[in-house]
Amino acid sequence: MDADALLFDERLGQLRIQSKKLSSGKCQIKFYLLREHKPELYGYTLAEANETVREVVIRIRKRLLRMRGADGYFHRHLFELGRSKQYGKDILIFDL
Repeated sequence: MDADALLFDERLGQLRIQSKKLSSGKCQIKFYLLREHKPELYGYTLAEANETVREVVIRIRKRLLRMRGADGYFHRHLFELGRSKQYGKDILIFDL
């Protein structure tokens, strides 16, 4: 699968990503979902140093597809602040 095919999905649209290496060694990934060449959503996630771009993009696409299939979408980790469970690979998604 080439890079263009990886970043485009007929059900979702075009995915654009930017990364920034953090002092912890992880990468902060910012992504945009474009439909008809206009940004519709944007979001952030963290990637481990050993994760490939392909793995990160697939993880983002899966979350976006689950979000599209749900009646409502909320950030589960924000509702469990008092619990000790860690969501290290969570994705924050925002409307534009």
